[in-house]
Amino acid sequence: MKKVIYIAKPLLATVLFSLALAFENASKERAIILMGIFIFYILWGMIRPSFHQKWAWIILLDGILIFLLEHYSKYLVNYFFHFLYVVVILEAGITLNSRRWGNTAAIFFSLLSMGKFSYALYVMPNAKTIAEFFFNFLALAFIVTLINYGKLQSEGRAQQEILYKELLRAYDKLKEYSQMREEALALKERNRIAGELHDSVGHSLTSLIMQIEMLDHLYQKNEDISDLLKDIKNNGRQALIGTREAVAALNEQPNKSIEDIISMLKSFQKDTNVEIDYNIPSVYLLPEEGIVLYRVLQEALTNALRHGKCSRIEVKCEVIKENFYFYIEDDGVGSNNKNGFGQRNMKERIESLGGSMEVITGRPYKIKGFFCLRRDEII
Repeated sequence: MKKVIYIAKPLLATVLFSLALAFENASKERAIILMGIFIFYILWGMIRPSFHQKWAWIILLDGILIFLLEHYSKYLVNYFFHFLYVVVILEAGITLNSRRWGNTAAIFFSLLSMGKFSYALYVMPNAKTIAEFFFNFLALAFIVTLINYGKLQSEGRAQQEILYKELLRAYDKLKEYSQMREEALALKERNRIAGELHDSVGHSLTSLIMQIEMLDHLYQKNEDISDLLKDIKNNGRQALIGTREAVAALNEQPNKSIEDIISMLKSFQKDTNVEIDYNIPSVYLLPEEGIVLYRVLQEALTNALRHGKCSRIEVKCEVIKENFYFYIEDDGVGSNNKNGFGQRNMKERIESLGGSMEVITGRPYKIKGFFCLRRDEII
């Protein structure tokens, strides 16, 4: 709307000035004065918008220039210049951000405008001049009131927009708080279940393994019973490892770093007496990358022990450009199962990061693959 005002104003002013000058039939000297004032009025109207929001009062100069145009014209009979007051009142009401300054400018221009009719009423007090005075007074009052109504509507919409944004921010905060509360309750429940698993199943399995150890010592001379006890003991240890993995999964934090992965490898080596030779670069991983690598290696180690019956596992990782490569190999008997649930889950996790994974069965059993890093930032 402001752009329309700034474009339409000089065009309309030029038309009014041309009509006024034609009506004046002014002398050369007076015509030059009128043209000089009008040119300054047009130029001033072009440069004023660039800084009148900072100094709103400078728009009052427009009224003074219009008054000078009327002063050098046939004051009481030439009404063409008078229409410029209406134009500048509309401009002040629309373009000034402050309603207070808009009203101040409108009142100032209205008083200048009513000066003509007050003077006419003073010089020629008759029904015509009285009617003109009150008609113009009411017309200007209507215009100012209409502009104020529009400003109030605009301010109301702006206030509603502010309130809506504040309400939206409050809703987002409430939603975030609700989500955090749900996550906290879920984490509390997971920790409770993990504690129960650790205290009940974990302790029971540990006691069972110790009792089997005692029986193994008692029946060492009986090879059949001794072998059976060893198998039971191995199964018990695997069950204990699985329980600890379940507890770790329930207690799992939303992020896994390279340090967490190395700590997991060391714990696995300590619990199973399986030698693990690992070489993993110290690279920053995003939360989803760290948890995927952690779970893939954890599943691979468990499979190597459970199905391959290995004594040594090699884990190698490297970063090439924007890809993280991993390679796992064991010295066990191998496995022909390439499409188990655990392996499918590993592949899906890797593919979710834009990578791929390959399982090579036989002896040795190998797993290799890669996933894409979102940045290449090695510490």
